[in-house]
Formats: sequence, structure tokens, C-alpha cells
Amino acid sequence: MAEDDDRLPQQARSLETLSRLLDAAESLLSEGGVDAATVPAIAAKAGVSIGAVYRRFVDKDALLHAACQRFLERADARAAMTIAHAKKLAAFPPAALVRQMVAGIIFGYHLHGGIIRAIHQLADEQPDSAFRRFLDARQMRTVAQTLEVLKPCLPHIRHPDPELAIRTSILVVGWTMQKKLMLAPRKLPGPTGVSEEALEEELSRMVLTYLGFG
Repeated sequence: MAEDDDRLPQQARSLETLSRLLDAAESLLSEGGVDAATVPAIAAKAGVSIGAVYRRFVDKDALLHAACQRFLERADARAAMTIAHAKKLAAFPPAALVRQMVAGIIFGYHLHGGIIRAIHQLADEQPDSAFRRFLDARQMRTVAQTLEVLKPCLPHIRHPDPELAIRTSILVVGWTMQKKLMLAPRKLPGPTGVSEEALEEELSRMVLTYLGFG
């Protein structure tokens, strides 16, 4: 029993160190991207030795992938909470629900733009990796979750295949924001001449017109 009692504090300390490493990696990815998230920088930010990093992860990629995976799993948990409250959203007019969808996707990219950009960079660098497959599966779940929230809109959509139309709309908005992050990480307008507010409004208008709401 004494041996078990000794092991529990060690396990707790190990989990705390792991959490600090993942927090540090996520913070550096968010603030400075993949180039900033070096092993020495992560170790320093987490307050541990470089050796402590390599005792838990075989290399930097394994640590960064773990940090990104934890971020995405937490995002999935938040999405699940949204779906749990989807019945409340059913009272919204269909066009308002669609606007909420577009605004929600854009807000997510603005709020977490740094780490989302880093996640896609890491996945693109290793197109055949388990991390790439994890990200693809997660994106499929996100589309399915968003479709679940927008189900009340289906009878009102003037398109031969309403579900396909919503899936396409989700992808177009997501891909637009992803491309914006990769090519123009700073806020618009910059050289585009399109403000952040105008981008959201025009994406909403495009989606609503495509779905047949106006």
C-alpha cells in the first residue's frame, strides 16, 4: 500500500508536467507559429528541463501534434455542448441560423487563428501522417456537428439536395477563412480592400443566396 501511495504523487507530478508542456506548446504555436515552438522554448515556458520533454515525447513533432490534438479535442467538446442546446436554436428563423453558422466559423478562426494556422501547417508538412488523418477525421466531425445544428433549416432550403448544400456552405466558409489565415494572417483589409466586417457580411450573403434565402 505504501508503494502505491508513493506512486500516486509521482503520477500527479508527471501529469502536471505533461499539462504544462502541452500548455506551453499551444501558447507558442498560437503566438508565434511552428517556428517559435522549439523544444528549448517549450521547455523554458513550461519551466522544465529539455530532458523532461524527451522523456515524454520522441521528438518535437510528437509534442506539437499532442498539443494540437488536445486543442482540437477540446474544440469538439465545445461543439458537443452547442449541439446539446440545438433545440433552443430551432426557434430562430432559418436565415438567422445560417448567419449564426457563418459568424460562428469566422469567430472561431479569429479567436484561435494562430494555432489553427499552425495545425494546418503541421498537417501539410506530413500529408500521410497519423496527425493528418486525425485532422481530416476531425474536420468531417465538425461538418456533421454543424449540419446537426442547422437541421431546422433543411425544409426551407431551395436546393435539390439541402444537406449537400449546407455541407458545401460550411466547407466554403471554412476554406475561405483557412486560406485567409495561411496567406494573410494579419487582419484585413490590407491589400485586399475588404474589411473583416465586410468579409463576414459577404460570406453570409453568398451562403444565403446559394441556399435560396435571398
